Amino acid sequence: MFRDEFLDQFTVLTCHYCGKSPLVREVENMADKEQLYWLATLDHVNPRDNGGEEYDSDNLVISCFPCNNKKGNKLDWEKS
Repeated sequence: MFRDEFLDQFTVLTCHYCGKSPLVREVENMADKEQLYWLATLDHVNPRDNGGEEYDSDNLVISCFPCNNKKGNKLDWEKS
């Protein structure tokens, strides 16, 4: 799976935007907001809606779930 291969490149999973660390690869309950707070996601720097490539490692950063949701499909988003 692409996500796992991408995350395997990192010893510690840290949010690119807020610096939260260490993030986790999986959570037991996707409805649990406390667990989601620490979930590592892949964020497309250049959103797919804007022509960003889905499986281009150069277009991806690790993001915590909350930051990825806040960023949404924005192209320019300030680190918090």
